[in-house]
Amino acid sequence: MWYGTADNYELEHLDWTGRVTRIARWAGPDLAVTEEQVGRYRDYLMGLDRYADPEGRRRFEREVWPRRREYLPDRFPAYEALLSLRDGGLWVRTHPWHAPGEELHLLDRNGAWLRRLKMPSGSVLLDAGPDWVLISQRNEFDVPTVAVYELAEAAG
Repeated sequence: MWYGTADNYELEHLDWTGRVTRIARWAGPDLAVTEEQVGRYRDYLMGLDRYADPEGRRRFEREVWPRRREYLPDRFPAYEALLSLRDGGLWVRTHPWHAPGEELHLLDRNGAWLRRLKMPSGSVLLDAGPDWVLISQRNEFDVPTVAVYELAEAAG
């Protein structure tokens, strides 16, 4: 079993007795929340329809934003989810604050980083293997679809 606390980029592999057998340390963005990220979040909230008129914006500034800002963390989690593979590898889903759209990192069974995958916007990961992903997404008519994509090396 892979285990991590999401307060850093370190994951531990535990055997059935609870003994640590491998450690994966992977590089990721700084976890500290920046004012720029807080500003983008504030702008996103301010752009919602219910704050479109001047009175809505004043209400947002006076009532909504101070409460939201108070509960924003000083640090982001290092990742949002882990998906272990049968071969012992591991897909790590980054926290959405770090990557607009979903981003996944593949670690091999020894914890070495192998590749990064940027998911199409609006897609949802359903399952994955070392060289494929199964995702759900909506087509141009907003009809949900399921697709399996074979992963290839990036050109260039």
